[in-house]
Amino acid sequence: MGAADALSNILAALLPAQVIGGVEEIESGNEAMLSSAELAAMPESVNRQRASGSARGIARRLLARMGCPGTDILWLPNGAPAWPPGFMGSLAHDKLMAVGTIARSAEFSGIGIDVEAAEPLDDEVIQVVASRSEQQQFCRSPIDGKLLFSIKEAVFKAVNPTDRVFLEFHDVMVDGDAMTAETRYGRMVHWRAGTRPRILAIAWW
Repeated sequence: MGAADALSNILAALLPAQVIGGVEEIESGNEAMLSSAELAAMPESVNRQRASGSARGIARRLLARMGCPGTDILWLPNGAPAWPPGFMGSLAHDKLMAVGTIARSAEFSGIGIDVEAAEPLDDEVIQVVASRSEQQQFCRSPIDGKLLFSIKEAVFKAVNPTDRVFLEFHDVMVDGDAMTAETRYGRMVHWRAGTRPRILAIAWW
């Protein structure tokens, strides 16, 4: 089983009911997955176009499965994807893999996804990402700091389109036992995450 298939299986196991997701390996030529409108809005960096094309290719396949084919997915002013009416979702990529999720907006208020290489965070970065209580819960193995980082990134994506509040890492408190997270202004979010073959985190409310 390839890395993309393994990550796809993990994603399927993490997603809540009524949310669908997909995985795409970022490869040469994936920039062709961008529509002409999307390409015109992108920087000239081929690497960024390739990653974005991979993610938007996922999104179009998922939207087509839900009865909304052939849609351009442009960017909102804050950089988030502009979803067609009636849908919401989230896209993410690291250097090797792109991931995406889609749901109907009648079913959820927010969804976020993040993918990261399963590598340790530097100690000084952990101090920025994790509170003392979070370090006690999460920092038990070398990649737990990156896991917490990824969960918070997914939470940011899940809440920002609706709440429009800029959050620092310490503005989100993650409960590893309840698998919930709470923002400093009281928004409660559910999350799930896996760590192999890459760190993958999903958040929703």
